[in-house]
Amino acid sequence: PSISVQDIRSIKSASIHLVDHTRPLHTRAIFWIVQFTLAFAVLAAFFYRRHRESIRGPLRRRNVSRKIRSELQNLSAEQMDSRKLFTEIDRLIRSYFSNCMELPDVSDAIIHLKERGVDGQLLEQLQQLLERCEYARFSPAGTDIDERRSALDETRQILERLEDLL
Repeated sequence: PSISVQDIRSIKSASIHLVDHTRPLHTRAIFWIVQFTLAFAVLAAFFYRRHRESIRGPLRRRNVSRKIRSELQNLSAEQMDSRKLFTEIDRLIRSYFSNCMELPDVSDAIIHLKERGVDGQLLEQLQQLLERCEYARFSPAGTDIDERRSALDETRQILERLEDLL
């Protein structure tokens, strides 16, 4: 059977009038509840992270400082050769600055400490100690036991003074 155009017209309703029965989205309460909940969640996450970082900084600094002091106490000028001892001293000083002050390089840390008003004599001692470490690490002739003891004592004193200042 063939369908004609007249058959289709009779099926179609005479007047089509579409009416939108929905309200705009921004007038619904659920829309605003979701918006404020998301904004509150973002703000809460921001403040929680800030709070955690404020707690973590001093705690991390204290733990790292304690660990470095412990490693420094375990170093012995009598039992270690010159190169190894000065390599360890250099590593501990660099570790202190990178972990406690979160600065990757000692020269950056020295600049930062100068800006904070740390005593110039202390910073000069630190630079001299690092230079002595470099020299002793790569020197073909080692250093004597008194030089190693004084380097260990000086390292302890410098780190203690820096801890007091920070």
